[in-house]
Amino acid sequence: MGIIPNKCGFGSLLVEKRPYFIVPLNFSISRFVGGMFLFYCCFGIVVCFGNGLCFFVSRFCFLFLLFCLLFF
Repeated sequence: MGIIPNKCGFGSLLVEKRPYFIVPLNFSISRFVGGMFLFYCCFGIVVCFGNGLCFFVSRFCFLFLLFCLLFF
């Protein structure tokens, strides 16, 4: 259980840093890749926990994804 949240945090951190270098080259591709990584991260947490906690974590990931889509 502890591996997936760490993986999620690393993935979100990686996606957050990566578009800064990719945006000047490909705007839409970096956004698509970031959305795919974050959706996979949220889905993994929901499947792993399957409790009320998963809803909170998935909601946090959704807000983070919404912030990323609005920011870029």
